[in-house]
Amino acid sequence: MVSWQQKLQKKLGFPHRVLFLEREILEKAYEEIMKNGFPKSAINYIHEKAVETLASDPEVELIADGTRRDDRVPVLSISQIRSIEDRLGVQYICPLKGYGKKTVSILVERYLRIEEGPSESTQKADYEAELRELIRQRDGEEKIKELFPSHIQSHVLSRKKLP
Repeated sequence: MVSWQQKLQKKLGFPHRVLFLEREILEKAYEEIMKNGFPKSAINYIHEKAVETLASDPEVELIADGTRRDDRVPVLSISQIRSIEDRLGVQYICPLKGYGKKTVSILVERYLRIEEGPSESTQKADYEAELRELIRQRDGEEKIKELFPSHIQSHVLSRKKLP
Protein backbone atom coordinates (compact mmCIF):
# COMPACT_ATOMS: atom_id res chain seq x y z
CA MET A 1 0.00 0.00 0.00
CA VAL A 2 1.32 3.44 -0.93
CA SER A 3 1.46 5.91 1.98
CA TRP A 4 0.37 9.54 1.74
CA GLN A 5 4.04 10.49 2.14
CA GLN A 6 5.02 8.37 -0.88
CA LYS A 7 2.22 9.93 -2.94
CA LEU A 8 3.37 13.40 -1.93
CA GLN A 9 7.04 12.76 -2.71
CA LYS A 10 6.02 11.57 -6.16
CA LYS A 11 4.00 14.77 -6.73
CA LEU A 12 6.86 16.95 -5.51
CA GLY A 13 9.61 14.98 -7.23
CA PHE A 14 11.67 14.29 -4.13
CA PRO A 15 13.10 10.93 -3.08
CA HIS A 16 11.28 9.33 -0.14
CA ARG A 17 12.51 6.90 2.44
CA VAL A 18 11.06 5.98 5.79
CA LEU A 19 13.66 6.15 8.52
CA PHE A 20 13.19 3.67 11.36
CA LEU A 21 14.80 4.67 14.63
CA GLU A 22 15.67 2.45 17.56
CA ARG A 23 12.82 2.10 20.07
CA GLU A 24 15.16 3.28 22.82
CA ILE A 25 15.17 6.76 21.27
CA LEU A 26 11.40 7.08 21.67
CA GLU A 27 11.62 5.66 25.19
CA LYS A 28 14.26 8.21 26.20
CA ALA A 29 12.20 11.01 24.66
CA TYR A 30 9.20 9.79 26.64
CA GLU A 31 11.23 9.92 29.86
CA GLU A 32 12.43 13.42 28.94
CA ILE A 33 8.95 14.83 28.34
CA MET A 34 7.59 13.25 31.50
CA LYS A 35 10.50 14.68 33.53
CA ASN A 36 10.27 18.20 32.06
CA GLY A 37 6.52 18.42 31.53
CA PHE A 38 7.10 20.00 28.11
CA PRO A 39 7.99 18.46 24.70
CA LYS A 40 10.88 20.71 23.58
CA SER A 41 13.88 18.69 24.78
CA ALA A 42 12.22 15.36 23.93
CA ILE A 43 11.51 16.36 20.32
CA ASN A 44 14.95 17.95 19.94
CA TYR A 45 16.49 14.69 21.19
CA ILE A 46 14.55 12.62 18.64
CA HIS A 47 15.51 15.08 15.90
CA GLU A 48 19.20 14.86 16.74
CA LYS A 49 19.07 11.04 16.75
CA ALA A 50 17.16 10.99 13.45
CA VAL A 51 19.75 13.25 11.81
CA GLU A 52 22.58 11.12 13.23
CA THR A 53 20.91 7.93 11.99
CA LEU A 54 20.47 9.37 8.52
CA ALA A 55 24.01 10.74 8.51
CA SER A 56 25.35 7.28 9.43
CA ASP A 57 24.15 5.91 6.08
CA PRO A 58 27.22 5.78 3.79
CA GLU A 59 25.06 6.82 0.81
CA VAL A 60 24.00 10.07 2.50
CA GLU A 61 26.27 13.02 1.77
CA LEU A 62 23.94 15.93 2.48
CA ILE A 63 21.10 16.47 4.93
CA ALA A 64 18.73 19.38 4.37
CA ASP A 65 16.71 20.37 7.41
CA GLY A 66 13.46 22.31 6.97
CA THR A 67 13.56 24.21 10.24
CA ARG A 68 13.01 27.96 10.06
CA ARG A 69 14.72 30.76 11.96
CA ASP A 70 11.77 31.16 14.35
CA ASP A 71 11.22 27.45 15.02
CA ARG A 72 11.66 26.43 18.63
CA VAL A 73 11.41 22.71 17.98
CA PRO A 74 13.10 20.78 16.53
CA VAL A 75 16.37 22.62 16.30
CA LEU A 76 20.00 21.60 16.52
CA SER A 77 22.67 23.85 18.00
CA ILE A 78 25.73 24.85 15.98
CA SER A 79 27.87 22.54 18.12
CA GLN A 80 25.51 19.60 17.50
CA ILE A 81 25.59 20.27 13.76
CA ARG A 82 29.39 20.51 13.68
CA SER A 83 29.68 17.31 15.69
CA ILE A 84 27.42 15.42 13.27
CA GLU A 85 29.28 16.78 10.24
CA ASP A 86 32.71 16.00 11.72
CA ARG A 87 31.90 12.57 13.13
CA LEU A 88 29.78 11.29 10.27
CA GLY A 89 31.23 13.09 7.24
CA VAL A 90 28.04 14.69 5.96
CA GLN A 91 27.05 18.22 5.03
CA TYR A 92 24.13 19.64 6.96
CA ILE A 93 22.15 22.60 5.64
CA CYS A 94 19.10 24.50 6.84
CA PRO A 95 17.95 26.44 3.77
CA LEU A 96 15.06 28.07 5.66
CA LYS A 97 17.11 29.05 8.73
CA GLY A 98 17.43 32.66 7.59
CA TYR A 99 13.69 33.03 7.03
CA GLY A 100 11.10 33.87 9.64
CA LYS A 101 7.58 32.47 9.79
CA LYS A 102 6.08 35.41 7.88
CA THR A 103 8.51 35.06 4.96
CA VAL A 104 8.10 31.28 4.80
CA SER A 105 4.33 31.77 4.81
CA ILE A 106 4.61 34.11 1.80
CA LEU A 107 6.73 31.55 -0.08
CA VAL A 108 4.36 28.73 0.83
CA GLU A 109 1.34 30.76 -0.31
CA ARG A 110 2.98 31.39 -3.66
CA TYR A 111 4.39 27.93 -4.42
CA LEU A 112 2.59 25.25 -2.41
CA ARG A 113 -0.83 23.95 -1.50
CA ILE A 114 -0.89 23.05 2.18
CA GLU A 115 -3.30 21.86 4.82
CA GLU A 116 -3.19 23.41 8.28
CA GLY A 117 -4.89 22.49 11.51
CA PRO A 118 -4.47 21.68 15.17
CA SER A 119 -1.41 19.51 15.75
CA GLU A 120 -3.39 16.74 17.40
CA SER A 121 -5.60 16.21 14.34
CA THR A 122 -3.42 17.22 11.36
CA GLN A 123 -1.90 14.46 9.28
CA LYS A 124 1.86 14.72 9.54
CA ALA A 125 5.03 12.71 9.56
CA ASP A 126 6.99 14.08 12.46
CA TYR A 127 8.38 13.04 15.80
CA GLU A 128 5.51 14.50 17.75
CA ALA A 129 3.00 12.00 16.34
CA GLU A 130 4.82 8.94 17.71
CA LEU A 131 5.58 10.60 21.01
CA ARG A 132 1.90 11.56 21.41
CA GLU A 133 0.85 8.01 20.63
CA LEU A 134 3.20 6.52 23.24
CA ILE A 135 1.89 8.96 25.85
CA ARG A 136 -1.70 8.16 24.83
CA GLN A 137 -1.04 4.43 25.30
CA ARG A 138 0.67 4.81 28.66
CA ASP A 139 -0.96 7.84 30.24
CA GLY A 140 -4.14 8.65 28.33
CA GLU A 141 -5.44 11.50 26.20
CA GLU A 142 -5.58 13.99 29.09
CA LYS A 143 -1.83 13.72 29.65
CA ILE A 144 -1.21 14.72 26.02
CA LYS A 145 -3.33 17.84 26.49
CA GLU A 146 -1.34 18.64 29.63
CA LEU A 147 2.09 18.17 27.99
CA PHE A 148 1.62 19.60 24.48
CA PRO A 149 0.68 23.23 24.02
CA SER A 150 -1.99 23.81 21.42
CA HIS A 151 -0.41 24.73 18.10
CA ILE A 152 -1.06 24.66 14.38
CA GLN A 153 0.75 22.23 12.11
CA SER A 154 0.78 22.02 8.36
CA HIS A 155 1.72 19.62 5.68
CA VAL A 156 2.25 20.06 1.98
CA LEU A 157 -0.38 18.70 -0.40
CA SER A 158 1.21 19.66 -3.72
CA ARG A 159 3.06 22.34 -5.66
CA LYS A 160 1.04 25.11 -7.25
CA LYS A 161 1.11 25.48 -11.00
CA LEU A 162 3.00 28.65 -11.83
CA PRO A 163 1.88 30.97 -14.64
